[in-house]
Amino acid sequence: MANGPVTKEELAGIGDNLRPLITTDMLTIDHRDLDARVTELEEIAASQPTEVDDDVTQGRLQDVIKDIDKEQKKTEAIRVAVKEQYLVAERTVDGFFKQGLQARLSAIRIKLEKVGTSYLQRKAAAERRRREEEARRLREEEDRKRQEAFEAEARAARLREQSRPTQAAAVESDARAAAAEAEDIGSQRIEAEAHAQAKPAELGRTRSAEGGSLGTLKQEWNFTIEEADGIPSAPLWPYIARAAKEQAIRAYIKAHAPTDEATTSADWQPLRGVKMYRTAKGVYR
Repeated sequence: MANGPVTKEELAGIGDNLRPLITTDMLTIDHRDLDARVTELEEIAASQPTEVDDDVTQGRLQDVIKDIDKEQKKTEAIRVAVKEQYLVAERTVDGFFKQGLQARLSAIRIKLEKVGTSYLQRKAAAERRRREEEARRLREEEDRKRQEAFEAEARAARLREQSRPTQAAAVESDARAAAAEAEDIGSQRIEAEAHAQAKPAELGRTRSAEGGSLGTLKQEWNFTIEEADGIPSAPLWPYIARAAKEQAIRAYIKAHAPTDEATTSADWQPLRGVKMYRTAKGVYR
C-alpha cells in the first residue's frame, strides 16, 4: 500500500544534490572566441552611420551585415552541436521515466481503472433503479391513500344524507387521517424523486475501508471527429491561441498571396479582421 502523497518538501529535496549540467558561465568560458567575435561585431555595428546617403557607405554597411549573418550561421551550427549531447541526455531521461516507469504505471492504472469504473457504473445504475423504485412505490402508496380519503369522504356524505351523523363523523375522521397520510407520503415521494435524479458521483461513491481511497464517477463531454472538413471554424476561433492564429494566417498568405506586381494591398484583402499589405525588405548576401 502507498504511504501517502509526496510532499512539497520531498519534491524540493529530490534535486538538491544534482549539479547543473551546464551554466552560462561554463558556456562563456568554453566559447570565449565566439563571445569575443560578437563583441567585435557589436563595436563595428555601433560605428556605422545611423543614416546612409551614398552607395559606398551602403556597401560598407552591407558588408557588416554579411559578416553578422556569417557569424549567426556559425554560432547556430555550434549551438546545435553543443545542444545535441544534452538532447540525447534528455531523451534518455525521458525514456527511463516517461516511456519506462510512468508508462508502466499508466498501463496498470488504466487496467485497474477500467475494472473499477465498470463497478462504479453498475453500482450507480443499481442505486438509481432502487431510488426510482422507491419513488414509484411511494407514488402508488400516495395515490392509494388519496383514493382512500376520497372514498371515505363520499361514504361520510352518504351517511349524513341518511341522517346518521355519528357514523358520518367517524368516517370523516378516517378520511382526514388518510388525507394526512397521503400528504406525508407525498413529501417522501418528492424527496425520493429528487434523490433518484442525483448525479452519478453520488450514486456510485465508494470509500475504501483500509486505505481511505475514494472512488466516484465524473460526468464529462467527449467527442469524435467524423468529418474534419465539415467542422465550422467560427465557433472554435475564440479558443485558438493568438500565436496559432498568426501561424495559420502566415500559412494562408504563403499559399494564396498573389505573386503578380499588379495586385496591390488594397486589391487583396481576403480575410475579414486581417489587414494584408506588401512590404519590401532588404536582403544581403
